[in-house]
Amino acid sequence: MWAAVFATALLVSTPTIAQANTPVNSFTPQGTSWVDAPNKTYLETFGDMGGDSSLLYVPTGTTCTYHGITAHGPFLKRSYDDGTFTCSAGTPPDGSSRTSAVPFGFSVNFFGQNYSSAWPSIDGGIFFANPDNWAGKTMPNLISSSNSSAMFPFGTDLEFDPSISNFWTAQTVIDSHAAIIFAWEHLLDANNSSSNVSFQLVLIDLGSGDFNAYFNFDQITGIAANSGYPGPALFINLANGVEVGSNIAQSLDAKYLNSGCLSASNNSLWLGNLTSGVQDPFDTNNDPIAYLKKESNSTVSLWTDSACSSPLTVTTLQDVSQDSAAYVELMPDLGQAVRSAAIGWGTFNSTTRVIDWTEIQRNVDLSTLVNGQPNALVSQSLNTTVPGRYVIGQRSGQTVVESSAVTPNGNNGGNSNSTNSTQTGSSSSTSASLAQTGTDFKSPLGLAIGAFLFGIGASLMKRFFKTR
Repeated sequence: MWAAVFATALLVSTPTIAQANTPVNSFTPQGTSWVDAPNKTYLETFGDMGGDSSLLYVPTGTTCTYHGITAHGPFLKRSYDDGTFTCSAGTPPDGSSRTSAVPFGFSVNFFGQNYSSAWPSIDGGIFFANPDNWAGKTMPNLISSSNSSAMFPFGTDLEFDPSISNFWTAQTVIDSHAAIIFAWEHLLDANNSSSNVSFQLVLIDLGSGDFNAYFNFDQITGIAANSGYPGPALFINLANGVEVGSNIAQSLDAKYLNSGCLSASNNSLWLGNLTSGVQDPFDTNNDPIAYLKKESNSTVSLWTDSACSSPLTVTTLQDVSQDSAAYVELMPDLGQAVRSAAIGWGTFNSTTRVIDWTEIQRNVDLSTLVNGQPNALVSQSLNTTVPGRYVIGQRSGQTVVESSAVTPNGNNGGNSNSTNSTQTGSSSSTSASLAQTGTDFKSPLGLAIGAFLFGIGASLMKRFFKTR
């Protein structure tokens, strides 16, 4: 259960505007979760409107010119240009060098890897391994496609309009802890020029690599009906989410399905290097043709026909030791797909292809999360009484979502009981109490953590898909 344990005080001085290149746009937060700070470093767009880009950090002492506009570091620039970007002092930022990532001022242990910097993305998050620009994908698909671990408070296709938008980052102090803020102010949904999408990611250093994170939501309006990833997406581990000789697959996403026999041919995709034969139950000529039926909130049955009368049995498991981990995301045809945003984080091992991830509001329709709706993000909270804020963290490189674990010394984020519907789980066939460890399906050393707490608000899924 979520405990009422938090209170916070922001120890920051009066915000000041960084020495401007292009003047920043005015922005007034509408909600109560917004965190301000002095000494902001802003995105310099040099007058260009655009999206689908990571951002590179240009440090103090570097002066650059592009499109006739001169900018003095520190500032952020898009990772692409037309080749005429030049610097008269300092070294031009290079996305292949870690020096172009935004420094935190501290280090975080994120799924066992230590990072002290990251590359922000216009499309709502930060990448740790390399700058990238993927958008409109589920969290596991996003980190797999980008070949990078990432955090995304609101991962969808966004545009930056120099006349109304700001993006900034700032190192600051929260509750005597070093912190870094990434702020997206009045960005636009890529499919609606009259939208307003404003949110933040705040990382708070707790020492020894441990950290908490705020996902702060402010104005989320005007999201177009065709924005976000199409869902519901059923994530299935091809090594331990299926069993040879059975037509049953494990996926906690099954809870979002309608009853009846459903086609799984729409927008389905493979993640990882597939062992020969693994895709056969799902795929003919590289086109997924499986039909499926919800059996429980965590399982589906697979069939070869639209009547779901002929079982489609699994004959081969993914050979992780030989070919690395692999997954499938099946997107059943429900007649009308929902569109969702990637809200959460995950790690991707480029060698083993293993994906570990936490996703909030997975498969939840974006239209229900905009301001003015009963489930609006700006009025939701997770582990906090502050409306418009989710609080999660990591301890020793593992995600924690329970308030007693998230809270250092009983103090973080002004938190109290959360009224959100919170779901955590793994690829195991059963759910357990939040703190209980168990046996992963087909993986004796695996970790099964799960709980279903039903009510209103967020739907959080934590998954441990490590295969031993």
